Amino acid sequence: MAASKKPNETESKADGKTCFVVMPIADHDSYEKGHFKRVYDHVIAPACKAAGYKPVRADDVVKSNHIVVDILKNLVNSEMVVCDISSRNPNVLYELGLRHAFNLPTVLIKDFKTTDIFDISSIRYTSYNEDLRIDNVEKSIKSITKAIIDTASNDDDVNSIVQLLGVTKATTPDKIELDQGQSVILAQLERLMQKVEDTQQIKHSRYSEIRDEQIVQIDQKSFFVNNEHVSLGDEFYFSDTHNYAGILTGVSRGSVILYNPRNESNLVVNTFEERFERLTTNPIPF
Repeated sequence: MAASKKPNETESKADGKTCFVVMPIADHDSYEKGHFKRVYDHVIAPACKAAGYKPVRADDVVKSNHIVVDILKNLVNSEMVVCDISSRNPNVLYELGLRHAFNLPTVLIKDFKTTDIFDISSIRYTSYNEDLRIDNVEKSIKSITKAIIDTASNDDDVNSIVQLLGVTKATTPDKIELDQGQSVILAQLERLMQKVEDTQQIKHSRYSEIRDEQIVQIDQKSFFVNNEHVSLGDEFYFSDTHNYAGILTGVSRGSVILYNPRNESNLVVNTFEERFERLTTNPIPF
């Protein structure tokens, strides 16, 4: 006779419903390497399955050249979203704000070590123990499962600031056609989001041979310059005028070397110069 399943087993009962999981993807220097992947695999995903949803994480949904579009579609179209605000990741909070704008069912979770965020402190959330001990994992799965089921079944539950304030929620048209300008803006937004992830993951790297307040070496060809993740060959501009500065060809302690093919000249910009702070790889004025 086949063994009967225990009530707390977390095999998927999903009937086509999706739970999009918004959480930190990159490693964070306050946690062990791979921590948030383990949180997803051992806590969040089992809880979603136990509640009757198929869990999908942001790095599972990239189907087009516009990563942001793929994420936005899942934020708007998924029946449920679980949002882990642990470590106060800026990308996570940005995506949470988008979900809240549509006032759609959302479960907030965070670990015990992350302090409360004032702006969303009025919205109910579920806490879990970040040590991932087996006994704590089982408790966390049960509490998050309950939060998902309760949120899905309670139409009066406050899912967002939009509902709390009683303002009109955002809506989407049946079809969206992106023009060239919108595509450029999306591409820049994707680049900025990637740089946020890169900053979270790399800026505390011990590899660095060149390190000061404005230049940090990542590897032989990659650097942080003015907190931007750049590589040799990237084009730079001056942020105030958006004039072309040149192509990054070299970095040393205290300066960068830019080659301008338009006049075939090299430009050395030192960190003590005022114009150094105006160097950027973003040519679009905001």
